[in-house]
Order: sequence, then C-alpha cells, then structure tokens
Amino acid sequence: MKKDNLSSILGPFFTGNLTNNLKENVGLILGMANYEIDEFSQINLMVISSLNDGSIIVMPGYRNQLSNNLSFNLSTAIYFGKEDTLFAPNVSEGAQQKPKGMIGIGLTYSF
Repeated sequence: MKKDNLSSILGPFFTGNLTNNLKENVGLILGMANYEIDEFSQINLMVISSLNDGSIIVMPGYRNQLSNNLSFNLSTAIYFGKEDTLFAPNVSEGAQQKPKGMIGIGLTYSF
C-alpha cells in the first residue's frame, strides 16, 4: 500500500508521518476484534502495525444503540512509535507535535 492512501483508510485518526516519499510502499499488519455486550452495545479493538518501522496505532471503540434510529459512538486512537516513524506521536526538526492519542464522540441517526 502507498503511504498517500493511508488517510483514506484510517480517516481522521491517521496523523501519520507522511513527510517523505508518498509513493513508497508500506507494509502493514492489522488485527481486529469485536464483542457484542448485549443486543444494544458493542466494543471493538483494532491494532495496526507498520512492518517497516514497528510503529503501532491502537484503536478501541464503543457503540450503543440508543433507539431504533439513534446510535452513540465513541472511538479512540493511541499512537506508539519512535520519532519519525509512521504512527509516531511526534516528529522531529521543529515540526508541530502530533497528539499521542485522539478521541472521537458522535451520534448517528439513520432514516
């Protein structure tokens, strides 16, 4: 997979280090688990690791069906990696520091 395609897959949680060679191939390994707590609640965990540099992003989440059409969503992302790696929480050379984690909260209404 090319580096410049990662943000389309990971969405707003990808703040990865894309300062060099966007056409470079990146090897990734992904693990995902879902658990339905009851008929209304679900938790999930996704972990993605870069085979090139060993950096990791861990993305746990929670979803609750509040009514027939309304769902509550909580998503998080936590970044692990050395400086200047793909999923590193920061970059060097005076660039703006990226967060070590992110939280997304939202409601989804289906009609």
